[in-house]
Amino acid sequence: RYVRARRAMPLEVACKRLSADVADFWGIPDRGRLARGQVADIVLFDAATIDRGPEELAFDLPDGGRSFRFVRRSRGVHEVFVGGASV
Repeated sequence: RYVRARRAMPLEVACKRLSADVADFWGIPDRGRLARGQVADIVLFDAATIDRGPEELAFDLPDGGRSFRFVRRSRGVHEVFVGGASV
C-alpha cells in the first residue's frame, strides 16, 4: 500500500529496505543482495498485485488447539527461493 498506492518510496528502495538493510542490521553478511558469493534468497513477485490477504485465525499451535494466532496469506508471490532452491 505504501509503495504502490501512496508512492512513499520507489519499489527498488522498498526491496532494499526489506532485504539488504535487514541483513546488514542483523549482521548477516552473505544475505540480502543478489551478488556473486551471496546466498541466493529470492522472492519472485508481481509488483502490481503483491499484497497481504485478509486476517484469518489459525489453530495450528502445538498446545493441542486451545490457542490460535492471526495470519495473513500473501498474494502476488509466485515463487520463493532459499539458497537458490525453490521452497
